[in-house]
Amino acid sequence: MKLSLVSILAWRYLQTAWQTRASSSMIRIAFLSIALGAGALSLATAIMSGFQKATYKALQGIHPQIIMEVPHSFPSDISNYEHSITELATLGSIAAWSPNWYAHALVQGSDNQLESLIILHGIMPITHAKTTALASTILVPPHTELPTLVHEHHVLIGSSLATNHHLTIGDDITLLYVPTQDNPQKQKKNTQHNSISFDRLELQVSGIIKTGIEEVDATFIICDSKLFEELWPEKTPTTIGITLQAGASTHTIIQQIKATTACPAYGWEALYPSLVAALKLESFVIFFVLSLISLMASMSVGSLLCMIINQKYIDIALLYSLGASSAQMTTLFFLLGTILTATATAAGVLGALLIGLILTFWFPIPLPDAYYVTHVPLDLNPFIFIGVFFFVVGISGLIIWWASRSIQNLSISETLRFDR
Repeated sequence: MKLSLVSILAWRYLQTAWQTRASSSMIRIAFLSIALGAGALSLATAIMSGFQKATYKALQGIHPQIIMEVPHSFPSDISNYEHSITELATLGSIAAWSPNWYAHALVQGSDNQLESLIILHGIMPITHAKTTALASTILVPPHTELPTLVHEHHVLIGSSLATNHHLTIGDDITLLYVPTQDNPQKQKKNTQHNSISFDRLELQVSGIIKTGIEEVDATFIICDSKLFEELWPEKTPTTIGITLQAGASTHTIIQQIKATTACPAYGWEALYPSLVAALKLESFVIFFVLSLISLMASMSVGSLLCMIINQKYIDIALLYSLGASSAQMTTLFFLLGTILTATATAAGVLGALLIGLILTFWFPIPLPDAYYVTHVPLDLNPFIFIGVFFFVVGISGLIIWWASRSIQNLSISETLRFDR
């Protein structure tokens, strides 16, 4: 029996089963269960992938791909350690790098009361724009380059900090900081009296950023590295941000950086290990649960095949007597189940894709401020839907193959002898 004839018989059996009341009800149930399972799996996978990418994008917006910590033993003058960065550039996979300075200071209110502790972040605006997406987080004024906003005493502040202190573009900030103690006798005197001497600095707000990360939006003030060096000339850059060229392996470059400079280096994900692990675990659990649902839905196809085999056992015996082999009969019912499963899975996946398009472009679902995104994100990558299609058809195929092999237990002689 040729494969084409087997395929025709499988299609005819499916048509006949559809016309039978009991079988048609079972076919509808199997079709809907597989379509709903495949659709739910596709939509959930797209949403979880979208959440993961959107969260990563929000978190990485102010961080470079690789962060290299600068030991305190390094000289503070950038020209003295630039040779180490030049060595890194010879690795061939580094696209840009930029140093970062961090220090704590206090913001003084209009009534001369200390209002909040902030982190002063010194950057080199031109190179920093090449290593992070900080410019994309600028809320006011929009679409403005970093060098235009961050220079001299002009600084960027977080949106929450601006709200808490009622600040806007052009307002002045009074910064209190601990200066460098050039006089050891003065430093010793302050230590003996348990006191700290502050210097005052007036800054002007030139822009407001909103990263979605509360600790950044509420505590960060971003200034030019030249201003930072004026305040603390002896302070070494805290970290060096590094951006890689497209296709470069982050893990490989981190190992090369450690070997070349003997400095600690890590990816930006290391700053949020709990959140990254939680996102991955959540994606895995949801995919696993919905896969079990799809597996249970596929079992209905196996039950349907067993029902059809019991209904068509006389036809099967006659085909055996006409020379059909056991493998050909197993293939016949395997094709019957595969046709039903593939059709139902395709309908479910296409339905999920349609719902994804509607939620993305026409009716986005808003989210509360607790999330890093404003609306439910969906990753409409076609490979996700294609992968789900083949995954569901694959696990269903195993059940269909197992159910189809039950035909081998049919006794031809007993069937032809007692059933006429």
